[in-house]
Amino acid sequence: MSGVGVHFAPDCIPTRHGIAKLFQLGTTLLAFICVQVANYPYFAAAKYFLYLSVMTLIVTGLLGFLYLLFIPGTYRLPWVFAEMVYCGIVTVMFLVGSGILATNASYSAALGAGSFFGFSAMLAYGVDAVIKFMCWRSGETTQCAAAGPGRGGAATTSSPSHA
Repeated sequence: MSGVGVHFAPDCIPTRHGIAKLFQLGTTLLAFICVQVANYPYFAAAKYFLYLSVMTLIVTGLLGFLYLLFIPGTYRLPWVFAEMVYCGIVTVMFLVGSGILATNASYSAALGAGSFFGFSAMLAYGVDAVIKFMCWRSGETTQCAAAGPGRGGAATTSSPSHA
């Protein structure tokens, strides 16, 4: 464990990783609302998409909350790698779900809008997966702890491993 400890870290929000989380949450929430409004509860594609959007809202919201408490910067776990894998899997799942919704958009304009926001979420998670891959390749352990000036984030205190 590093010497910083668990604390409230609002400096994570204006970083590229914080903005990516907010964009992911926003597009996923909009997609969920659109598909829910479409009123096709027994439509298999809608059920899959609603499940996907709710699960990603929960997991992404939880990850964002963990970063606000600086938990990934406190415990030495492969956070960046785990999030990279998560974002990659969610990207493929949104590609499938949004593609199926797009083919059925003729039934409801709300399904078409849900598909659009699903593709937007797919793009957000895909870009975040690429960013996480670059961070992982450069050896960063967490976004907020390693995001110093010039790397898309605010400067934070250094851990004992950098001393």
